[in-house]
Amino acid sequence: MTTTTNTTNTRVVHASEGMPIGEGAAAMRIKIGSCDTGGRWALLAGRSAPRFESGLHRHAEGAKAFYVIDGEYEFYADGQWLDLRAGDTVLVPAGAVHGFRAGPHGGSGLVIYPGGQERWFAEVATAGGPQAIGPAATQTISAAHGVAQCGPLPPR
Repeated sequence: MTTTTNTTNTRVVHASEGMPIGEGAAAMRIKIGSCDTGGRWALLAGRSAPRFESGLHRHAEGAKAFYVIDGEYEFYADGQWLDLRAGDTVLVPAGAVHGFRAGPHGGSGLVIYPGGQERWFAEVATAGGPQAIGPAATQTISAAHGVAQCGPLPPR
C-alpha cells in the first residue's frame, strides 16, 4: 500500500512506496507518474541485476535523463559507449537510440521519462514481462507508447 503525505500540492513518496513494475532482473517503481505532473514527466527508481541489458530503443517524444545511484552501467547512445558510475547522469535527447547494461555487481538509478512513457513499463509488467510475451507483443505495446524497439545492444 502506498502512503503519501500531502500538504496542498506537495507529496512525499517514501523509499518503499511507488507503483511496483517489474521484478527480478529489473525491479522498478513509478515514484512520480505523469498523472502527477500534468503529463509532462515521470520519475522511476530501479534496481538492475548484474549484467542486465535493456536493449536498444528510442522515445519519439521528450528527453530522458538517467542518474546512477550506485553500481556501474555501460550506456550506449549516439553510436558510442559511455561508462557511468554512482553520481553520474546522462541526458538522452528525444529520438536518440540508446540502451544500457548494468555492471558486474548490478546497480540502481533514477530515470526521468517523458510524460506517459512510464505506462509502457506498467503494461509490459502486467503482461508478464518482455521475455514472457515475446518480441512481437513487446513491439506492439512499445509502439502504443511512443517507444521503438531497435534490437540488441551492439558489441562493445
